[in-house]
Amino acid sequence: MSTIQEYIDKHNLAKEVEEVVNACSKARAEEPAAFMAAFLKGKTPAAITKVRTVHAPTIGHVVGAAGMQQRSVQPYSRSCRAAREDK
Repeated sequence: MSTIQEYIDKHNLAKEVEEVVNACSKARAEEPAAFMAAFLKGKTPAAITKVRTVHAPTIGHVVGAAGMQQRSVQPYSRSCRAAREDK
């Protein structure tokens, strides 16, 4: 089992706390807790870094509940198809 000091050292917490307190003091923040929270949040990478658009495939002949064939459905526009073909 690791000690508290090992945890602090592993995550470099002393340096992080010193950095946020120094930034807050230098800024002379009116709301120190809010300033420090925003400062630390700014150092945290975003959870989602890139979003890729995925297009649904073209649905061919769809069979309805009554077993009747329905018309084909084309879900993308020409621009979407062209973008997909470029890849």
